[in-house]
Amino acid sequence: MKPKVLITGGSGLFAINWGVNFRENQDIYLSMHNRKINLKGCRLINLNLESLDSLYKSIKSINPDFVIHAASLTNIELCESDPNYAYHVHVILTSNLAEICNSLGIFFIHLSTDHLFDGSSPFVNENETLSPINTYALTKASAEKMVLDISKDSLVIRTNFYGWGTSYRKSFSDLIIHHLREKKNIELFADVFFTPILVQDLCNYIYELWNMRANGVFNIAGNERVSKYDFGLILAKIFNLDASYISKSSIEKNSNLVKRPKDMSLSIDKITAYLKKKSSSLNSHIQKLKLLEDKKISLELSKL
Repeated sequence: MKPKVLITGGSGLFAINWGVNFRENQDIYLSMHNRKINLKGCRLINLNLESLDSLYKSIKSINPDFVIHAASLTNIELCESDPNYAYHVHVILTSNLAEICNSLGIFFIHLSTDHLFDGSSPFVNENETLSPINTYALTKASAEKMVLDISKDSLVIRTNFYGWGTSYRKSFSDLIIHHLREKKNIELFADVFFTPILVQDLCNYIYELWNMRANGVFNIAGNERVSKYDFGLILAKIFNLDASYISKSSIEKNSNLVKRPKDMSLSIDKITAYLKKKSSSLNSHIQKLKLLEDKKISLELSKL
C-alpha cells in the first residue's frame, strides 16, 4: 500500500516538488489556502488551521501516515512589520496542527529554517543555542520549541532549498537563471553564506527519516558553504549562461533590509551519520536541476 502524506503550504515550492518527486508511489494530499492549483497525481484539499475541531475532522478523515507542515510566512519584511501576524502563522497555527496530529497518533514533520542564528559562526549544528535576530527567525524558533514540547516524537527540519518554481513563486535559482537568460543584470551578495540543497534531495532525505521514524531536530542542507554570489556563478556555468551579468553586492550596503544573518551555513554531520551516507556536491545537485528541466518538470511547474 502506498504511504499517504498530507502537506500544508500545498502551492509552495516544497510541496509541489514533493508532489512531482513522489506522486508515482505515494498518495499525496496538498492543502491549499488562498491559491488553488492543479498538480497531476496529487489530491488538493482545504484545511482550516484556525479551527481545532475542523482540523481534527479533516485529518482524521484523510488519516495520513505522516503530515509535513511546510506552510510558512517567508517574507522577512512582512514578519518584521507585523510580528503578531508572524507569531500567529508560525506558532499558533503550527501548534494547532501539531496538537491534532499528536492526538491522532500521526507522525508530524515541521519544516523550519536556517535563519535561527546570528550568523557569527559557520556550519552550526543542531545543538547550537538559538540566537534569532529578526521576527521571522524568532517566531520560527518558537514554533520549533512548541512542536517538540507537544510531541518529542516529532521531526523538525532546518534547511535552505532551491528548485524549479511556478509562475507565481520563483525560487532563488529561478530568479538567477531567468535574469541570465533574459540578459539582465543581477546583483548577488558576496558576503552572505549558506548551504543550499536541491529540493528533490531534501524530499528524499525527509522520506528516509520518516521511514526510520527519526525524531528531534535535523539539519538537511548541502555539504558546501557558498556565498549567494558564488552560487550564481556555479548556476551560470552548469546552465551555460553568461555570468558577466552577475555582479557582487554586499548586504551591509542594503540598510533598507531587515537585519539578517550573514552566515546561515548548517552542519550536516548528524544526518550524514544517522543515514550513513554522504551528501552529493553542489555541482551534482545543480546538474540534477538541469536534468529536471530537460525532463520538462520545470515546464510543468511553470504552468501552475
